[in-house]
Amino acid sequence: MIKMFKRYKERLNFNKELLFSEIGAFIIGPLSAQIASLFTASRAIIAFGASSGDYLGYTSAYAISSFFDNRKLYWDNKKRKIRKLFYKHIAKFIIGAAFVDVVYYSARTYVTYFILGFGLAPYKAAFFSQLSTMLLYFGLMNIMGSVMGIIKKKATS
Repeated sequence: MIKMFKRYKERLNFNKELLFSEIGAFIIGPLSAQIASLFTASRAIIAFGASSGDYLGYTSAYAISSFFDNRKLYWDNKKRKIRKLFYKHIAKFIIGAAFVDVVYYSARTYVTYFILGFGLAPYKAAFFSQLSTMLLYFGLMNIMGSVMGIIKKKATS
């Protein structure tokens, strides 16, 4: 069991960071959908607002969880500042996630728009659309993490 944990440690840590980022998205996404619904009744604008809030929540939560998970790599105690490696890793993540974001947020916006057609409250529609597309998100992000080198492959022994 310990051998398996060591083998997949980076993948598990990456997925832990993704899970924390989804928590941030679960908070901000439905909130922004509800706020957008105060200004308009357009399902398209509310769905876009939910996806935009979701993106803001997950990006900021990912950056924070990634920093605290890897703070020994990213924080320089002598100079009392963040190392450039943190910014490089975040830039690599954002560049790699651009493709995932196009696919995921297109699907999520459509699902939110579809669920809003049933007359659900905007925050509920945003919440349920996020739940229904989360498996797509985790799958695509793990593929992107492997391709971009964020998740390093260990030699099997």
